[in-house]
Amino acid sequence: NIDHHAPVDAMARLVSSANLALVRVARLGTASPNTRVLLTHTDCDSILSAGIVAGRLPPLPHYGDAALAADHTGADHPVADLLQAIQDRREVEYAFEMLACLEGGRPLPPDAARLLDARRRKRDDAANAVTQGRFEQLGEGIWFAEFSGETDGEFFPALLPEAQLIVVGVPH
Repeated sequence: NIDHHAPVDAMARLVSSANLALVRVARLGTASPNTRVLLTHTDCDSILSAGIVAGRLPPLPHYGDAALAADHTGADHPVADLLQAIQDRREVEYAFEMLACLEGGRPLPPDAARLLDARRRKRDDAANAVTQGRFEQLGEGIWFAEFSGETDGEFFPALLPEAQLIVVGVPH
């Protein structure tokens, strides 16, 4: 299982499984054809790391960037946004097909386009919350905002780069 990095000092940095997969393939090549690759979920990092190790995807550096955007920074990245948008379908082949559409410059099918548009709206909502001053600085590097409904916190690190801790309050 390559979809989680270990809690050791050497990995206490911005790293995702796709980055580890890129290193693994550079050093050892892809897995042999009869090797099974286990995915526990179908988010961006999982799809990319499995695809790279299995040889379904080429070991391209922008896949590592996409995984970091999805897992750590919240930065705008077309691959990350697409794969994060469709992750709840939990369909590995579908994810590879949609990635091929995106990277081949072909239009996405309506269902994937709708999910990607919804994610882009959430990204825009997060950016608007920051530009409208919804966040309050509570201390050195600590930012807080309270929302009346659900929000996606994954976008905020890119929007508040000076933050060391971002606290988002949402009533349940």
